[in-house]
Amino acid sequence: MASRNNKVTKYRRPLNINIGIIIFGIIFIYILISVFVYIVNPKISVYEVNKGSLATNNTYQGLILRNETIVACEKAGYVNFYAREGEKIGTGQTVYTIDETGKLEQILSDTTESESTLTEQDIKSLKTEISSFANNFDSNNFKSVYNFKYDIENTVLELVNINLLNSLADLSSENAGVFTTYSAPTEGLVVYSIDGYEGVTIDTLTEDMFNYENYKKTPVKTSDLVNAGDVAYKLITDEAWSIIIPLDEEKANEYAERETMRIKFKKDGVKANAGFSIIRMNSKPYAKLDLTSSVIRYATDRFIDVEFMVNSKEGLKIPLSAVVEKDFYTIPVEYATQGGDNKNIGFLLETFDENGKSMTQFVQPNIYYSTDEDYYVEKHEFETGNYIVKTDSTDRYPIGKTDKLTGVYNINKGYAQFKQINILFQNEEYYIVEEGTTYGIAVFDHIVLDGKAVEEDDIIY
Repeated sequence: MASRNNKVTKYRRPLNINIGIIIFGIIFIYILISVFVYIVNPKISVYEVNKGSLATNNTYQGLILRNETIVACEKAGYVNFYAREGEKIGTGQTVYTIDETGKLEQILSDTTESESTLTEQDIKSLKTEISSFANNFDSNNFKSVYNFKYDIENTVLELVNINLLNSLADLSSENAGVFTTYSAPTEGLVVYSIDGYEGVTIDTLTEDMFNYENYKKTPVKTSDLVNAGDVAYKLITDEAWSIIIPLDEEKANEYAERETMRIKFKKDGVKANAGFSIIRMNSKPYAKLDLTSSVIRYATDRFIDVEFMVNSKEGLKIPLSAVVEKDFYTIPVEYATQGGDNKNIGFLLETFDENGKSMTQFVQPNIYYSTDEDYYVEKHEFETGNYIVKTDSTDRYPIGKTDKLTGVYNINKGYAQFKQINILFQNEEYYIVEEGTTYGIAVFDHIVLDGKAVEEDDIIY
């Protein structure tokens, strides 16, 4: 019996390549490399350029100057007014009475005991004043609440007395000697308060007068007890008036050539055209607005907020953080020539062969900006001490003079390219730059948000 062969041969499975695993592995490696590149490289934020404008704050607080005449009480007693504040009255029209006994208020009350003394129109007018104050109230100027309180109280009392004016003739005959009526010495707008600015003119105006915190208006109210010689009221006797506004030097220079200014009164939104000029007090600039209408609307105001309705600055809007300055070599334009296949601007660079013989080589660097005198080229295109040769001449220009350009880094092609900009205007966040410049940027260009984060030719991931 033949012996059994005990040798066992191990079975080898055939190698099965799973294409799915290979693809997954490649993708996994790619993801790892991408994550590594993302971690290692700085994070570059991109900004898309768009047209825009800057809303600038052109609202100023101004001081009103006008022709005002103070009228004093002729004798002591209780004063009662019969003309509404801010109303235009004629010469000889009854303005107030002086009641030496204090009985007039009770007599007037008795005559209207059973009827309302305010008409629907009066109430509507009061509501309009209250609404206007509420809409324009500034919590930083709480002092205006007290002035408004006095104004409303006085207005109500005046309206009551105005409606009783027709009773004065009968009361005068029935109560002889109880009160005396007084009329306006001249026509004008009547105001029942004083503030010490009544005699101020451009020539007597001082810087301290613009401090609203120190401003104090003293009202005279119906039923107040007055002495002979005390202020009864004042009259605004001229339709012409002025608003004086402190400016900084930058704004004064910006507006220096203007002769008129379109303005809007923030109190009620009314717009007007005013004569405009720049005056100076102690070398400091002030705007002077001259008006010949609307004095009646602001007869009780001394300080008023106005907005200069100047044209907004429009152009390409870019953030401040994107803007950088960069040094460039400057080469006079007379040394430029054209060459190459595309006939673009270039320069003849002086070089030397192995024997030291001088020769010229046409080079075509990127032009980043130009003026009537110079072209601006990238510094790495040349070395300090290189010479540029003028065409058909022996004149040579040594490379070395530099100048700065303001610009941004454009990344439309995937790498950083400096683009020069002309700044028209700026505020705290944005620049408005000129559109359509030869070497600048355009709408929808993509630029680096932080211009200091990159350099020329950096690849942007």
